[in-house]
Amino acid sequence: MADMGPGRLVKPDTTLFLCSQNAPGQIGCGSEYGIDRLVWFEVHDLAETALRREKQIKEWKRDWKINLIEHENRHWIDLFPRLTI
Repeated sequence: MADMGPGRLVKPDTTLFLCSQNAPGQIGCGSEYGIDRLVWFEVHDLAETALRREKQIKEWKRDWKINLIEHENRHWIDLFPRLTI
């Protein structure tokens, strides 16, 4: 079973959130913050790898995180409807 690694979730005010999900379909880390879009994610085979990557990205400057998102999703389109788990 693949672990959905760090995912980038964005609030309408462009606040960036990073979270890890341990099981497919367990999207919900943003519900308490009113997050309405999944604009970036990575998939990792191991939870340890995903958590290590999450910690790495959390240390990045905001501009680096935005570049990471825009490299894959230039228009910040909600990817959740296209996500296959």
